[in-house]
Amino acid sequence: MRFSVALSLIRAAGDVADHWVQSDWCAQVKGATDRSPVTYTDERTDAKTVHGTTDGIKACAWHCCTYTATQGLVLLVGAKVLGVRLRPAAVAGALVISGLTHFASDRRVPGGRLERLAKKAGKARGSRPGRAPPPGARSVRSPRFSR
Repeated sequence: MRFSVALSLIRAAGDVADHWVQSDWCAQVKGATDRSPVTYTDERTDAKTVHGTTDGIKACAWHCCTYTATQGLVLLVGAKVLGVRLRPAAVAGALVISGLTHFASDRRVPGGRLERLAKKAGKARGSRPGRAPPPGARSVRSPRFSR
């Protein structure tokens, strides 16, 4: 029962962290590289800035920190409310793995490790940055999410 509760809470928290907690700057810049820079337009000021590898890594790292912190908070509060005792070492290990794998998947750079792996698996179409999400994917901006 512990595992199913923890998994449900951590997955729900991941969706909240990806769609509600993540800043627009992180979402736009996290895949930037010097070879494929990203031009970010600030929503409030309309100021345009160009970002490369260093900013892309910083944006992705910050997003993964807030993502993991959101998961940890939801996991701890949810387990307390539900009366489920979790093992601290297991929680810490799960959060570290979640944060690191999330960084690897969100740092989708053109020609990067994830894209090469996806090509080998026959899944390259959905692995490239800037691609449309796969069918059924949820997004705050998607009509399916707001139903």
